[in-house]
Amino acid sequence: TPSQPFVTDNGGWILDVAGLKITNPLELEAQINQIAGVITVGLFAKEKADILLVSNASGVSRLTF
Repeated sequence: TPSQPFVTDNGGWILDVAGLKITNPLELEAQINQIAGVITVGLFAKEKADILLVSNASGVSRLTF
């Protein structure tokens, strides 16, 4: 675990959480979005992701769903 938070260019903190049992992702996403200061939520429950960008040493791959 890093001792310092990861901070974006605009000063936002990125919180990475693992190991949660999310039974209602739509509700959880809505609740998190109601917290003052939250910029975005990466659950993609309401607005489904349709593109995945994967980066590695040879470049970036784009997967479309």
